[in-house]
Amino acid sequence: MVLADSELRSLKAALNGWEWFGYISTAIVFIGCVGEFIAEFTPLPKTEQSQHKLARLSLIVLILGIAGELLSTVRTSQLSGQLIANIEEHTATAQQKAGEANDRASANEREAAQLRKDGEQLRKDAEAEHLARVKIEARVAWRHLTEQQKAEIGVQLKRFLGEVSLVQYDGSDIEEYEFGSDIASALHLAQWKISEPLAMMMMREGPVAFGANPPIATGLSIKSTGDKASHDASDALLHELLKRGFDATRDSKDDPRPQSVVFVIMEHKPEGPQGEFKLQAESDKKQNAKSIKPASP
Repeated sequence: MVLADSELRSLKAALNGWEWFGYISTAIVFIGCVGEFIAEFTPLPKTEQSQHKLARLSLIVLILGIAGELLSTVRTSQLSGQLIANIEEHTATAQQKAGEANDRASANEREAAQLRKDGEQLRKDAEAEHLARVKIEARVAWRHLTEQQKAEIGVQLKRFLGEVSLVQYDGSDIEEYEFGSDIASALHLAQWKISEPLAMMMMREGPVAFGANPPIATGLSIKSTGDKASHDASDALLHELLKRGFDATRDSKDDPRPQSVVFVIMEHKPEGPQGEFKLQAESDKKQNAKSIKPASP
């Protein structure tokens, strides 16, 4: 049984008292021995009777001292045994509690590891879901130039300062108008002579036999007049749009009018991502191709 703190303090106090009792008993034994020595080996007792009395008294003192030592030894041994038993029980209890604590810690660690694993899986699932959503949004997102892209294109095309340009779009396609407005804004920053995008009525020939009409044009087409200035400006604009991930082509036929003009003819949005989404998709495709490329023999 583990002793309470008050009981333990009382036990230690009793042990300390009996130890002092033993020290005192030892001192009494010493006094008795000294008395015996004086009575037997010194001339201090003047008479035989005095010597005999001192010897008897010393013997009594010696007996009491030895008895005290024996009693002290027995009691200190008992009290020490109780203290040792209490310490051993304390140790066993502490070891048991430590074992239980280790078991709980192991269980908590396993639970924490499982929670981390579940959290990591949830994070991966969320990332995969987000990536899938981004890819879907990229396929249907309208073409768009950011303010920074407009400013960058404006800086690159400013060397064609004053070039006349015209943006045309299908009046029934709002996406064409929005992207055409972005391009017109960039050309305006380049200080080209640009008007508001011009709406056109785009109609296909018909009725005709199924499959007779060519596919609907997508992206945009850039056309110029026959002069070198509009040619160079058209090529520069085409380059800026292509490097930003937009489908664009250069019309090989020049407009016959004598004035130098660059025409931007908007077409329907191509299927799939455009702009930065297209560039990212192409980059991912190249990375995947590199990762699955077979090793050279």
